[in-house]
Amino acid sequence: MKKFYLSALLLFALAGSATAQKTKYAGYDRLPKDSTTHKVVYTAVVPVAGASKDELYNRGREWFARTFNDANRVLRMDDRTAGTLIGSGIITQPALEAFSSGNNYHFNLAVYVKDGRFKYELTDIEQKFRLGGKGQEFSNPLEFWATHKINKLNNHELEDADERIKALLASLEKAMAAKLEGTVKKDW
Repeated sequence: MKKFYLSALLLFALAGSATAQKTKYAGYDRLPKDSTTHKVVYTAVVPVAGASKDELYNRGREWFARTFNDANRVLRMDDRTAGTLIGSGIITQPALEAFSSGNNYHFNLAVYVKDGRFKYELTDIEQKFRLGGKGQEFSNPLEFWATHKINKLNNHELEDADERIKALLASLEKAMAAKLEGTVKKDW
């Protein structure tokens, strides 16, 4: 009987340990993914009451210019008639731990506007880094982490990248909801 209880106790302990290992580092699992392609994608349709397609287009263009310092270098598609802005950008992540080198996350961002709403899609996120901050540059799509072991540092980097991307998109939503700065202060 003792063997039975000891075996049951050991089995429960191992099951709990296995569950803890799966949830301990959930950096990749917390990223939003497309249900069909399983690629990491941040997307939303955001209502902006009372804003016309042209107003939203202008706000989006200004946001690209202010956020990336030069909209003309970032935007690959700029179509006022279709209400489409597509660009590429980089989010820089400093070294998060003593022996890490920091990362750059390259991505594509599409903004589509219609009267009263806009949609964004941030896709094709690629992590680029140099080991020790020097030497050859390495590059992985974020989906790399779906099939590779994640350690504490990788997990921290993915969680931090997620927060930085969410902050970027929150700044887009805020800019799209606000009237353009140029239209507010005409009396300079």
